[in-house]
Amino acid sequence: MEIHATVTGPYFVDGEIDFFGEIDGNAYVRPRGVFNLYGVVIGDLYVQPGAIVTIHGQVTGCVENGGESVTIYGRVGGIVNLNRERPAVVGFSATIGVSGQ
Repeated sequence: MEIHATVTGPYFVDGEIDFFGEIDGNAYVRPRGVFNLYGVVIGDLYVQPGAIVTIHGQVTGCVENGGESVTIYGRVGGIVNLNRERPAVVGFSATIGVSGQ
């Protein structure tokens, strides 16, 4: 499902979402959730076990990765990998830990 909206968090992803808007607050990708972020999360992104996330947009806070797969091509404030066997994959074009303000 594609979403083009501005929403107030907390925001929960339980299914497959292509998100092009803005989330003002934290976002949580639950088990079996698939989240393709093309927009902005103004807050932290929590990836729970079994979840899959691809970031093309921006997360102003940290990405807490406990999920199945996290791939970053955009900009994030930081990464916390909770599972050593499945660390986040950082693409060549990604920016980690640099403020855009």
